[in-house]
Amino acid sequence: MNNVMNENETKNNLLLEVYDLHKDYDAPGGRLPILKGLQMKMHAGEMMFILGRCVSGKSTLLNMVAGLDTPTSG
Repeated sequence: MNNVMNENETKNNLLLEVYDLHKDYDAPGGRLPILKGLQMKMHAGEMMFILGRCVSGKSTLLNMVAGLDTPTSG
């Protein structure tokens, strides 16, 4: 099986693209950056895992991809 896709196959199989995603929250000490310039692509047939420690932005990312939250920018 060949894992190399040409440009047309890549565009046709692209399910999700995130580019320069930022999310900040207001905190008592000022702005708290949660996601800082996140970039990723996901194509049909791929499996992705989102790993990270507590309070690292995993749920925030999923909420933004699902349209439940809005990014600060990106």
